[in-house]
Amino acid sequence: MHRAISFVLVLSVALCASSVRAQDPRRTPVVYTAPAMDRAFVLKGERFAAAGDTALSFDAYYPGPERPREALPAVVFVSGGENVRDWAWYESYGRLAAAHGWVGIVPDKRYFRGWEGTRAGRDDTVAFLEYLKANARELGVDPGRVCVWVFSAGGRLASVPLSGEGMPVAGLVAYYAVLDASAQVPEDAAGRDALLERYSPVHAAAAADSTAPRALIVRAGLDSPGLNAGIDRFVAAALESNLDVEVINFPAGVHGFDGYDGSDASRGVLMRTFRWIAEALAPR
Repeated sequence: MHRAISFVLVLSVALCASSVRAQDPRRTPVVYTAPAMDRAFVLKGERFAAAGDTALSFDAYYPGPERPREALPAVVFVSGGENVRDWAWYESYGRLAAAHGWVGIVPDKRYFRGWEGTRAGRDDTVAFLEYLKANARELGVDPGRVCVWVFSAGGRLASVPLSGEGMPVAGLVAYYAVLDASAQVPEDAAGRDALLERYSPVHAAAAADSTAPRALIVRAGLDSPGLNAGIDRFVAAALESNLDVEVINFPAGVHGFDGYDGSDASRGVLMRTFRWIAEALAPR
């Protein structure tokens, strides 16, 4: 039985390689493309929850030109920021998922900086997965074939799929992700150990069992040493728990390489990732 560990993105980019393009993620699509991306049918601005006065919505990208009648696998893209549904970066990811025959979903969340933002982002991610589980048939999604893909600071929210909260998922992908949230939980917090298990992916991995999703962790070799050290601790914890985890180390990769580095090597990592997802979401 497949198991896993992992998880989505604050795009603070290290511009330290000649192949890196200094671009704005709001206007920059990812560097990998696939046929039929532009033919996706887009369900835009569907509301799934409200947090106080804040409406939370999602965009869903389907293999075009219209919503399919059958239930399809889905990939949920979890960024490291807020209000990213209109970013070219995530629009292109949604279209890439659709081009591969899946439903690509980009949900809202509150994700301001600091401990309270981490709590809010986690609550909203759980709320979306609960909504997806309850409405899978109406949305044309196979609830047994869902992958969560986290980026950068969104990696802190990988604890959600690792724990199975919201809904069980088949796969977890983490790109240059913050996977150790220890610094986010105050040292004097009551019940700190329990909070770390809930909010820190490395601690969730240490506590996980065979019900955890299989995971793909993509490490950018030229990223922040502190961020990469957290990834390394996560992988060690996942292996200690005997989880199904695969690691791609991109030695020349920088933070946000998938949108900023147009090299063949960068596109190759993306191609490998989509092949991994296809395997993870294949019918069992």
